[in-house]
Amino acid sequence: MRFNVGAGWHAHVDVLEAKLRGMIAKPHWDNWAQLRADHAERFAG
Repeated sequence: MRFNVGAGWHAHVDVLEAKLRGMIAKPHWDNWAQLRADHAERFAG
């Protein structure tokens, strides 16, 4: 569950960052899936 939530927060911050920079954000669920896998790899254990 922690990887899902962590990736969710990270994905939302990515959207905010893109908006503040005047850019188009990555598709949310594609970004979330990539971030979730990355979080699981980095923080497992």
